[in-house]
Amino acid sequence: MHFQRVNEGKYRMGAKVYYVRKFRSHIMVRVGGGWLTLDEFLERHDPCYKYRKAKINMTSKSSCGSVSEALAKRTLPYV
Repeated sequence: MHFQRVNEGKYRMGAKVYYVRKFRSHIMVRVGGGWLTLDEFLERHDPCYKYRKAKINMTSKSSCGSVSEALAKRTLPYV
């Protein structure tokens, strides 16, 4: 799944818009009445996340083509 920036702090993933904030050293996603780290959010909402994360850990080279790969580098543009 891919995030598309809608506005400052707002990203579309699929049909939903999520609020995303950087808090200390974590990227946080607003879900329901609380917040999840981006890692927790992707584990719950992206069916391919665990596969991509394992693949990134096995290779030394990775590009920043997807949110999961960006997370491995701990970066997300426009947060």
